[in-house]
Amino acid sequence: MKFPIFTYETQNAFYIDLPDINTGACPAGTVPVYRLWNNRADTNHRYTTSLAIRAQMLAKGYIAEGYGPNAVSMCAAQAG
Repeated sequence: MKFPIFTYETQNAFYIDLPDINTGACPAGTVPVYRLWNNRADTNHRYTTSLAIRAQMLAKGYIAEGYGPNAVSMCAAQAG
């Protein structure tokens, strides 16, 4: 076991959709999740569904990681 201090309770908690690798489009019923990296030695990632927060992080020098022109990392179920 790679991480013996963790208990794997169910695989059902870890499902998420991937965007189209060319366009970054998410399937119906999901929203884009953006992943941004701080590009530093003390590496750090930030995840957000907000384009405004994504823009703020890019302005601070973070690097977008993902698919398509908006670099969508994954697609999460819509709240509600």
